[in-house]
Amino acid sequence: MKRLVVVFHSSEVSGPLRTLEPRLRALRESFDIVTVVTRRGSVSDVASHVGVLWLAPRLRQFAFPGSSGEFIRSAWLLMQQAWQMAAIFRRAQPDAVLCVTATLPQVCLAARLYGCPSIVYAAEIFDRSGPRRRPAASYAHAVQMLATQVVCASRSVATQYQARLRPEPAIVHPGVPAPDPDAPQTDRVAARDSLGVPRDAFCVTTVGRLSPGRGQAVLVDALDAIVTHVPRVHCLIVGSPGDSSYAATLERQAARFEGRVRFIASPAPMNAVYAASDVVVNPAVVPEGFGRVACEALLAGTPVVSTRVGAVEEIFADGLHVLLIPASDAGALANAVVTLAARPQLAADLVDRGRKRVAEIADVERTNEQFVRVVQQAVTERLK
Repeated sequence: MKRLVVVFHSSEVSGPLRTLEPRLRALRESFDIVTVVTRRGSVSDVASHVGVLWLAPRLRQFAFPGSSGEFIRSAWLLMQQAWQMAAIFRRAQPDAVLCVTATLPQVCLAARLYGCPSIVYAAEIFDRSGPRRRPAASYAHAVQMLATQVVCASRSVATQYQARLRPEPAIVHPGVPAPDPDAPQTDRVAARDSLGVPRDAFCVTTVGRLSPGRGQAVLVDALDAIVTHVPRVHCLIVGSPGDSSYAATLERQAARFEGRVRFIASPAPMNAVYAASDVVVNPAVVPEGFGRVACEALLAGTPVVSTRVGAVEEIFADGLHVLLIPASDAGALANAVVTLAARPQLAADLVDRGRKRVAEIADVERTNEQFVRVVQQAVTERLK
């Protein structure tokens, strides 16, 4: 049986990593899997269930250098870490390497030094605004040249890479599991009681790490207008602090709503969160590679309001599956939430059509099969 080394870049489970767990289980039928993590955490717990677990030196994720000095230091560190990873590959003796992020080019370089193909699972959309446009394009080109195959979470991610290079980027959407119809349904009242949401409240929820790019501050700003039209509104902000200063500022801003806003740290009981919610809001201001929370919410029966950033607009149609709004627009966000509060039939119709759309593009079994085929094809090709 061929051996596949899987390199993780984070110690904690995130959306892309939740996507990869069932795919690794599917790959285990064709490969002997060795998982490499840089430090123990929830990812190492997951990784140990799908293969032999190895610890490696901490890898530095790529960031665009701000000066020539930073570029030289970054290039030197990248080469050092590539040699370290190549030494690990010589011990593990893989037939191929799978890197779960596009921000670790040293892993692909190490695979080339060792002499085996590498597959990159890319779910990131790089900042291509202003002066960063050319460096971002150059970096994506470099990743594509180093890797044997880049597998993208959406078309929005794939557009960063060049289709004229062969093999061109493959697009395989993340799989999002539908609720088990045979499992007991999460009780809405019990869910609200457990999360501290009043039983008669209109609950607006956002899910994601607390950081400026996720846009939770926009939702807090929108609450002033929402309260005017929906007096019983309450808000759940679910996620761990990605930026402690931002999280502290967010809590200070939310304090003016006198208990209407509750912060729930991850890992949160997501079945209860969705059951307790009347609408899930994605107020992100930076592009997302897929939009897993919107899919999960719709499958759980909760309507979604999302900004038009990244892959969300590619996957969902405004007014058909979700309500789409401009980024950083608190007024538009408030109007969308008020609309759903006033029109429950619209909310129900969005959920019905949205569920069908998620089943169409994110079926777990089908997307797992697509991913496994791409990896198997890459493994059979010779390293250029």
